Amino acid sequence: MPQTISVLLVSPLPPPVGGIATWTVNVTNYHKSLESPVIYLSHCDSSSKGRRITSRSSFARIYVGIINSFKIYKRVRKHIKNKPDVIHLVSSASFSVLKDLLIIRLAKRNKIPVITHWRFGRIPQLAEKNNWEYKLLSRIIKKSNRSIVIDLTSYNTLLKKGFTNVLQMPNPIAADVGEQSKILVDTYKVRPPGHILFVGHVVREKGIFELVEACTPNQKIDRLTLVGPYEEHIKEALLDIAKNRSNGSWLKFEGALNKPEVLEHMRAHSIVALPSYTEGFPNVVLEAMASGAAVVGTSVGAIPEMLDVKTEQTCGICVPHKNTEELKGAIEYASNNPAIMQTMAKNGINKVLASYTMEQVFNEYTQHWLNAVELKS
Repeated sequence: MPQTISVLLVSPLPPPVGGIATWTVNVTNYHKSLESPVIYLSHCDSSSKGRRITSRSSFARIYVGIINSFKIYKRVRKHIKNKPDVIHLVSSASFSVLKDLLIIRLAKRNKIPVITHWRFGRIPQLAEKNNWEYKLLSRIIKKSNRSIVIDLTSYNTLLKKGFTNVLQMPNPIAADVGEQSKILVDTYKVRPPGHILFVGHVVREKGIFELVEACTPNQKIDRLTLVGPYEEHIKEALLDIAKNRSNGSWLKFEGALNKPEVLEHMRAHSIVALPSYTEGFPNVVLEAMASGAAVVGTSVGAIPEMLDVKTEQTCGICVPHKNTEELKGAIEYASNNPAIMQTMAKNGINKVLASYTMEQVFNEYTQHWLNAVELKS
């Protein structure tokens, strides 16, 4: 086995800001901080440029996606000329699987092992539908040396489908955020129980309408703060709902903020809510836990596993997605039981430090990269 191997990481960088792009920044920054790495890590940006992050137009996704796929493929082909030992390909599937398949074939022609990293939580639904996306995803997994998934349900689904080259791994917290968590263990302060925070793209698929509807009748919710980019018509529609109490003055729009500002908000709130329709292993939940906030989320992707909802050390509450009444009940429980939510928040800090530090997860990545090279030789 070589003492140092070269890994080509194919993943998006901001802009636009998103979960996978944030993961890329965190991983590459950590690698740069290592004094004597056994990995030489190069990076190929696979971000999709030219589309607004709040846009949900299918035409825009397809048109821009096709153009960007060709650009990304050309970038990867250029990087492959440097003969990396391993390619780590990060994907959110959807229309990207076409580009992913081309990259896999290119790597195979050049006899380079590939680890695919699926960063979304829809694999069980795709397997049930057995649609074009799942069929292409299956072909990519078969051609990959290893495939990483980020939630237990996806892992079990692929095992039942007969795949033997799949493994489950969590996302890591950024190294600097993890260091702050170590300080919070001993310096945690009680936060206002009536303040709730949402962080993410302010779009319907994030469950934002259900969240505002659930908070509107609750007099104990003094403030719901929405952090993230939004379209003006979405803001107006949400304010129309919120105006049913106190003329909507309790609903605040902060817009897009930088990472330190987001973390500052998280460390000031007792509850972070993310009632998404679909997620993988969301950074928002990870950062909320690391920041000492209890989480109210939905039972999608890895969120139930992250929050340990079926254990005595639970870090939050999970409800079914698209269910306003269940969400309303969770918000009421959270606002009526601040001491319990504080215990959940402290559990979250401990869970991050025990399972999700960058050092732990990066070491796992390193081992799989080394194993891929060893199998090749």
